[in-house]
Amino acid sequence: MVNQKIRVGFFVALAVIITIVAMQNMQPVEFKILFWNHSLSFIFLFGIIFITGFIAGYVVSLIRRKSASPVDKESAELPEKKGFFKKRK
Repeated sequence: MVNQKIRVGFFVALAVIITIVAMQNMQPVEFKILFWNHSLSFIFLFGIIFITGFIAGYVVSLIRRKSASPVDKESAELPEKKGFFKKRK
């Protein structure tokens, strides 16, 4: 019960902070991509850049997972089995 109240309080505080930042950054920002000029609210431009970066990071992580080579059995053996830790007489 207390844990749920803390979680709700956290999300309410986060929503208030996001609302304040959004309201303070409503001024239009002009940007240019090649020959295309466009004006957009700063908070929307920031959101688009954030989502694009998130998607790019997710795609890169998927590519790295697929390209990871499986571990071969010899390198996966424990050092004791390879003879590194032999008992001295």
